Amino acid sequence: MRRAIGNLLRIHYGRLHTKFLTVPAITLPWSNGQTEGQVTKLKLVKRQMYGRGKIDLLQARLIGLKP
Repeated sequence: MRRAIGNLLRIHYGRLHTKFLTVPAITLPWSNGQTEGQVTKLKLVKRQMYGRGKIDLLQARLIGLKP
């Protein structure tokens, strides 16, 4: 019986936590989308260039400058 109550409480608090996180994400006017996109692009370029060059080549790939 105690285990069942503990499981129900865990489910309840999990739903409260999910609601606490999702409501602001839907209702607030700002987003981290632009930042996340830039971070994803940087990680992709770093993976593609692993072991190939130094910082000057990485800067050239991200900013568009010629090395």
